Amino acid sequence: SASASTADRHTGQGSLLMADSASISQTNNITGMDRPLLSFWYKSDASFTVEFLDGSGAVASKTLSSVSDWTYASLDSGLGEAYSGQVGAKFTYAGGAANIYIDEVGIGEGPLQMYFPIIFRN
Repeated sequence: SASASTADRHTGQGSLLMADSASISQTNNITGMDRPLLSFWYKSDASFTVEFLDGSGAVASKTLSSVSDWTYASLDSGLGEAYSGQVGAKFTYAGGAANIYIDEVGIGEGPLQMYFPIIFRN
């Protein structure tokens, strides 16, 4: 089952809890987004699957392993530049009793890029 929970959260008032076999999804429409990227935080005592959805179904998926502390995850959609249409996320757990917490789910422009400063010493 999937439900809102205040028992554990990364930030804010609550998180999504999947405590048994469950599948939950949400979609929305976007206009002109460059390379949509799904990002979220999770804490889980079991493996689960996340899918990036477009109007016709899953365009990318990833299976995440159990972690004991809040962990950041992202999934690139591969939808290209200036994408307009439906996007969404689907989280699935197909197992017995578990505690899978998901928080701060968002879709934004990607991919994530990190630049490290170059430090010069004399």
